[in-house]
Amino acid sequence: MPENRKRHKKVASPVSEPDLPQLIATLVEPFREELETPELFKTLVATACMAWNMANQPQTEWVGALSQVIAQMDLPEDASRQLAEVVLSLMKRKLELFSDDRRVINSYEVSEMQGRFLITVNQVVSAPV
Repeated sequence: MPENRKRHKKVASPVSEPDLPQLIATLVEPFREELETPELFKTLVATACMAWNMANQPQTEWVGALSQVIAQMDLPEDASRQLAEVVLSLMKRKLELFSDDRRVINSYEVSEMQGRFLITVNQVVSAPV
């Protein structure tokens, strides 16, 4: 082998985590048909991000944590009940589909491009186990 050729070690690339925006899109998929406006989709994504983070807590803490969050929103009783149902449904779905993913969403953004929605997760960290 000529001396000017350098030997390179092949280094295994780290296993990358699944694309979190795509996971959020999968999480909200059953609810998308009911949405009539871009604003409702943005609200659904916000709700899904909240549900994603809350699902990282032990299940015994879900109802109490959700009750606290909803109480701070000062919603009418019917709206509070509907929101709680949607959030709990998303939390259960998160555990069914992505139970091993312990990332926490710190921020997100939903934009519209050429008639399609783009979900961006700006920061994620791992939740303590």
